[in-house]
Amino acid sequence: MIKHGATTIWELWNGNTADPLMNSGNHVMLLGDFLPWIFCDVAGIREGLPGFERIVLRPHFVFDSVECSHRSPRGRIASSWTKNGDGTIRWTVEIPPGTPACAELPASAVVVSQETGATVAGAETFQSPEGDLVRITLPPGSSAFEIRTKARNPNP
Repeated sequence: MIKHGATTIWELWNGNTADPLMNSGNHVMLLGDFLPWIFCDVAGIREGLPGFERIVLRPHFVFDSVECSHRSPRGRIASSWTKNGDGTIRWTVEIPPGTPACAELPASAVVVSQETGATVAGAETFQSPEGDLVRITLPPGSSAFEIRTKARNPNP
């Protein structure tokens, strides 16, 4: 895009060959849609309340790995994950002291605490535009989890 004189991210990745009527040059380079997508959607770091008075982590595991952190007014928030070859995901989070936090993950996932080896029980399942999610309370400090998809019964 830059090689073709762009000063913003094109709406279409093939903007230089696409129909000009289908392409917008109004997407702010680097700071517009891209960085919030990485922080909020891929790493999943979201404000549950303004100023991160409450933290919601809802990552989307779309890459092989992600490492992301944010210095909030309450302290460092971090979310990093790596997909393993066996289909499991190792997810590490960091929550500032005294800050309520939760993870919202697909209800079809089994979440295992790496510290205890025990399955983390979801306190609440709820419907979202992304499907059924389970909400898990996260303690302050660093925590590590293994996430894997529950096996689905082929004969319901």
